Amino acid sequence: MVKNSHSRQSQNSLVLQARQATLDVEMTNILDLIEDLKQLRDRWDDILAESKLVAEGCGMGWLTRYKPYPRQRTTSR
Repeated sequence: MVKNSHSRQSQNSLVLQARQATLDVEMTNILDLIEDLKQLRDRWDDILAESKLVAEGCGMGWLTRYKPYPRQRTTSR
């Protein structure tokens, strides 16, 4: 009976360790995604300019005449 109890505790410990490792990986992935989003936000003007060039090249230059709404800059955390 003691052996089964120890075996279950051991299995539970392994499961908890695996979950923690998964959480660590997911946290790293989320932090990487946040960094990617910050880089995209910082390059928004470049992305907009390139999209206008593509629209003009596809014969949709009329789309480029519209001015975007003014953006509010947010402070970095």
